[in-house]
Amino acid sequence: MAPALVYNPVDTNFSCDPIEATHNRKEQKNSQHEIEVVLPDLFVSFLSRKPQLNPYYENIREESEAWVSKNCQLSPKESRRISKANFSYFIAIMAREAGPDEYRTICDWGNWVFPFDDMFDEGSLKDDPERAGQEMQNLLAAMETTDSEKALPQSSPLVEAHNSIWFRIAKLPRVGIPAEKYLRHVARLPSPGARERFVRAMRDYSNAALDQVQNQAQRTVLDPKSLLETRRQSIGVTPLFAMIEYFYDLDLPDEVFEHPSMIEMEKVATDFVLIHNDMLSYSKEQREGFDHNLVALYRSAGMGPQEAFDQMEELLKARLRGWHLALADLPQWGEAIDMQVQKYIGAVQDVVLANLNWR
Repeated sequence: MAPALVYNPVDTNFSCDPIEATHNRKEQKNSQHEIEVVLPDLFVSFLSRKPQLNPYYENIREESEAWVSKNCQLSPKESRRISKANFSYFIAIMAREAGPDEYRTICDWGNWVFPFDDMFDEGSLKDDPERAGQEMQNLLAAMETTDSEKALPQSSPLVEAHNSIWFRIAKLPRVGIPAEKYLRHVARLPSPGARERFVRAMRDYSNAALDQVQNQAQRTVLDPKSLLETRRQSIGVTPLFAMIEYFYDLDLPDEVFEHPSMIEMEKVATDFVLIHNDMLSYSKEQREGFDHNLVALYRSAGMGPQEAFDQMEELLKARLRGWHLALADLPQWGEAIDMQVQKYIGAVQDVVLANLNWR
C-alpha cells in the first residue's frame, strides 16, 4: 500500500510517514484545509535494498561536526542544525566501504556544504548577486592551483575550511611539510582527471547557486525543464560523485566519464535525488517561501495536489527506465577498468540510496 501524505496548506503540517500522517489527521480534524495525497513507492529497483553503514560512522560523526563548527565559526544554533541534520549518516551509506581518513574528509565536506549553501538559499547572500559572486570566486581560487603554498585571497571562515578539505581530496602537501615526507603517506595521487572532475563539479555548483541568487533577486519563475537543469547543479550531488574516485582510490580514464551512458546515469541519479527531495520537502519549503520546487511549480501551473505528485511519479518512472537503458549500453574497457567502473556505479547508486534513507 502506498503511503499517504497529509499536509495543510495553511499550517503546512506535512508527513510521508503513515503513523505521523494519522496523528496529523487527528490533530487537524477540524481543519477545512486538510489535503491528503498518495505517494508513489520510492523504494524500488536498487533503492529497495537495506543500506549499510560505514563502520567509522559513530566516532567520526562527532569529530567532523566539531571540526566544522570550530573552523567555520558557526553559532551554537548553526552547530545544532548541523548535528540535527546528521549528514555523516548520509555519507556513511554513500561511502560505506571508505577508510577512516577518506570518510572523515567527505563528512567534513558534507557538514560544510550546509552552512555554505544556506548563505545563498536563505542567508545574507540570497538576493545579493555581487557579494555572492565574490564569495564563489574565493571558493574556487584554491582549486585553480595544485600549489598549496600559493597565497590565496583573504576569505571567510567557510571558504578557508573548504580549502582544507580540497587539499585533502587533491592529496596536496600542507604548508611546512616537506613533499617527500608527505608523499610517503599517500598511496597514490589522484589523476589529473579526478581532480578536474571535482573542480568542474564545484564550479558548476557555484554557477548554479549564483543563477539561483540572480533568479531570486529578479523574482524569475522558471519552467520545469529550466528548473531541473539549474537544480541538477545547485543541489550539490555532482561533487559527491566526483569524490567517489577519492574515497575508493579509483583510477579511471577520462573516456569512462565521457561515455554517453555514464553521463546519463549520473544525470538520472541526480534527478532521483532532487525529485525525492522536492516531494518530501514541499510543505517545509512552501512555509519558508522557497519556490524552487517542482511540486510547487506544477501546482502554480494549475495542477491539483494529487495530480502534481502523480506527475512527479511519472518523472521517477522515466528516470528509472533511463538508468537501465544507460546501464545496458555501457561498454567494456577491460577487466581492470570494468571492476572499477562497477565500483563507481555502485557508489552512485549509494548516493541516491543515502538520500532516500537519510530522513
